[in-house]
Amino acid sequence: MKKYQYDISVIIPVYNNEKYVEECITSVLKQSFDPQKIQMVLINDGSKDKSLEIIQKYKGENVVIIDKENTGVSDTRNIGMQHALGKYILFLDSDDALSEETCKNLFHFFEKHYDEIDLVTYPIIYNVNGNLKPHVRYSKMFEKGTAVYDLEENYTLIQATVNIMIKNRFDKNFLFAVDQNFSEDERFATEIVMQKKKIGFCNDASYIYRRHVGTANDTITKAYYSFETITSYYEYLFDRYKVNGHVPKYIQTLYVNNLSWRIKQDDLLPYHYEKKEYKRAMDRIVNLVSQLDNEVILALPYMNIFHKVYLLKLKKENFNITVEQDGTYTVCCGSLEIVKRKNIPSTIYRFFIKDDQLILYGNLNTILYEDEKPNVYLDIQYKNNTEREERIDTFLTNYSYYESKMKTNTIYGYKISIHFRDVKEFKLYTKVNGIKIPLLFNFNKFTSHILYDKKLCIDCNKKKFKIRKNTIFLRVKDSARNIFKYGKKNYKIVLYRFLAKTYPKKQPIWLYYDNGRVPDNGCVQFKHDFKKKDGVLRFYVYDDDYGKIKKHFSREEQKYLLKFKTLKHKKIFLRCDKILTSFTDLQVYCPFNNGIEWYTDIKKYELIYLQHGILHANLRKMYSKEFTEISKFVISTEFEEKNLIQKYNYEKHDFIKSGMPRMQKKNKLVEQKNKILFAPSWRQYLIGNLVKGKRDLKIREFLNSSFFKETYDLLHSKKLQSLLKTNHFTLDFKLHPIFKEYAKFYELEHVENVHMDFGETNIEEYKIFITDFSSFQFDFVLLKRPILYFVPDKVEFDAGLHTYRELDLEHKDAFGNLYTKAEALLEELSSLIQQGCKPNKKYEKRMEEFFLLINNPCEKIYRSLRK
Repeated sequence: MKKYQYDISVIIPVYNNEKYVEECITSVLKQSFDPQKIQMVLINDGSKDKSLEIIQKYKGENVVIIDKENTGVSDTRNIGMQHALGKYILFLDSDDALSEETCKNLFHFFEKHYDEIDLVTYPIIYNVNGNLKPHVRYSKMFEKGTAVYDLEENYTLIQATVNIMIKNRFDKNFLFAVDQNFSEDERFATEIVMQKKKIGFCNDASYIYRRHVGTANDTITKAYYSFETITSYYEYLFDRYKVNGHVPKYIQTLYVNNLSWRIKQDDLLPYHYEKKEYKRAMDRIVNLVSQLDNEVILALPYMNIFHKVYLLKLKKENFNITVEQDGTYTVCCGSLEIVKRKNIPSTIYRFFIKDDQLILYGNLNTILYEDEKPNVYLDIQYKNNTEREERIDTFLTNYSYYESKMKTNTIYGYKISIHFRDVKEFKLYTKVNGIKIPLLFNFNKFTSHILYDKKLCIDCNKKKFKIRKNTIFLRVKDSARNIFKYGKKNYKIVLYRFLAKTYPKKQPIWLYYDNGRVPDNGCVQFKHDFKKKDGVLRFYVYDDDYGKIKKHFSREEQKYLLKFKTLKHKKIFLRCDKILTSFTDLQVYCPFNNGIEWYTDIKKYELIYLQHGILHANLRKMYSKEFTEISKFVISTEFEEKNLIQKYNYEKHDFIKSGMPRMQKKNKLVEQKNKILFAPSWRQYLIGNLVKGKRDLKIREFLNSSFFKETYDLLHSKKLQSLLKTNHFTLDFKLHPIFKEYAKFYELEHVENVHMDFGETNIEEYKIFITDFSSFQFDFVLLKRPILYFVPDKVEFDAGLHTYRELDLEHKDAFGNLYTKAEALLEELSSLIQQGCKPNKKYEKRMEEFFLLINNPCEKIYRSLRK
């Protein structure tokens, strides 16, 4: 064996990380451990930026610099280990860092327990845009703190990342699997800890992990990219360590942990597979899950109970329910207890007074009713001391997508409506085997537990609702309680609540919103309503440079433009009566971001969703009645009404059947021109998330995508250019604004008759529309213009790489033919031009029947709200 020249070797692979690599190296140089006893091995893995130039500045006696072609992080770490001369090896990625005491404390811990363990782990601290936050797993898993843990006893202590220090065995070191792109860190650590089935944990050290939101790594975990590799890996792992037909519990836990976060993100199932292939994939998952002990599934501390039950159902396990006379119920799987409670948690997501009735919507957060539909019972006590029980019907809710983007369970909801003025109190319960089980209430972030009208106050104390007189003493008492409650969180909450109450309100207030920067339906409705002399004070809320926004408004209207998130906006927001918005994201209309729950008892508005396009994509988690505070939903079609009732749990009285404000008919007809509009939507998997108003780009992924390649080929096609030139047509390519930074890659500057367009679009000028699944299509349906659907990345779409993977209005039921290749699209485009740019009869008929009779939508919306 080679002689150790250092105590610790730190292996740092470097790839295109000029922004953070110096910070990483500095964190090693600043260690409280003797720097002469630390070796740094920096391996440049074929970087194209200035990374190599930066790391070469640190070359020295105990700093090894290796430059090589790009072969990936696993091979790079393996090469680093070949040059490691320390007694222990520590791994560090070049955009991460170590806390100052890490090397010293890890070394001394390992020295103390050298014969017991081969690997020691330590806590991860997330660095998200400079904000440090501990990884919750380590405080929950390693309850004894710094110690050696036996993995047969403590099998939930999984190690899946490289926040580890290992012994350096030189040519006998385990190596990273270079042919595995997912979970390779987990596999490496598992090979080591399974030798002695023990792991060390040192709490006095920190791996500072820089979390890049929306990077390529967020995408490659999707089943589209990872299903085969991940499934094969766990099949290998199970077979490798299986003893007498039983997989060790630690190995099982690794798989359950992987399933846990994949279920949450809907990254588990390969939706893009054809039926037979999909069935084989499901059989492989079920085969692995069937080898899991129920005890292991139920033991994972940070996996919610609903997802554990989902796995047990995959195993086709049976559940036993017993209920005691006091209402205590127990759900067991075999001899294992899953849950034991005296109540059923219920989330209230709507709670309001209308026409002298108290209306309440809630759901049952329980696994009791996975296989049968429950009833809810309402127990009302009146002021005259009489009592009444009423059975309430239940319905399936979208809480069945519990903390997940995939449907995992069966969760029911209920609605109650009470004439409450003679009521003293009421409570709700279900029955199992004839025994009452009370509901225990909590409220979602939009909903207050307390309601006031002029005479009465309805308050919920988690177990029941009490109705009392609305007195000044009661109001003062509640205010004092809230000052104490919110003052402990943040003094600004108390300040805003106070300022809102002191804002003079002599008339109703309506606020109008779009997405903050681009005027849309909110602007159109505001301009219409502003002319009304009805005593309503109206403001249009914007979030852009005032100079850019004001051009859309008259001088008088400009006086009522309100800047988003200003103090004035916050005060008016908490006092307004109606919010009319074309977007329902909280960050669009709420000036308090995710702190809206601190103001639920004082905000009084109705939220009117004007829409920014017709909802035709499956977005249950975004738009369902259970997850929003939409009071009225503006719709333009019978399709929307049916769809929103069936899939999103709205009711007929929730709709304003008017059409969107921008469908207002113009007095002047616009002349059609020989123009084609090509406007594809954006793709979540090809760009990063929004962070501080900007999105990280995924240039390599974008350029390699079938979306880019096929759209590029279409726009540069000689056949297209000939078709346009011969027929005197032009094509405007309207790339989605989110993809604006990618426009230069299309190289359209010298392409004849094809133009990149980011300006305002007058769709009435265009004779033909090409799109994929953009809601822009419905503007052309209204005009009865031909539509061609072009989805070159349909496989990726079906796999769930976008924000949604299903359409409520599928292409087969839409208004044109679907194409995935540019060549086939061009054939029909040519035919359409030859036929005078008219849709074929089948699609023309669908267009004629699609919309409601739309006449003056702004006025219809206005009258509906005033009524």
